[in-house]
Amino acid sequence: MRLEKRNVLNIGKKLKVYRLELGVTQKEFADVLNINHQNYSKMERGIYTPSLEKLLEICNSLRITPNDLLLDNREYDEYKQEISRELYEDILDFMREVKFKCLIILSQIKMK
Repeated sequence: MRLEKRNVLNIGKKLKVYRLELGVTQKEFADVLNINHQNYSKMERGIYTPSLEKLLEICNSLRITPNDLLLDNREYDEYKQEISRELYEDILDFMREVKFKCLIILSQIKMK
């Protein structure tokens, strides 16, 4: 799957934000990644897309997840909300089932 130019630019912008939060220069961060600082500069400008291996290494060095870097925050937030809703529904279903079983057990105890 090839990343669209818009997505590559967004990744580059996010790389820059996360790098600046660490307080390091492009050259310093490129040295950490063991790559040429010009290539790293191209990543931030959206001209060069790193390999998946290098992308994972970058995320690890920045202490972020690939989702933080690759997904639009809105998309990621919507995904988290959807998962939370599904989990909430599963918990409610489980609680209803437990309540029903408890009522059955209580009614059996009362009959004895």
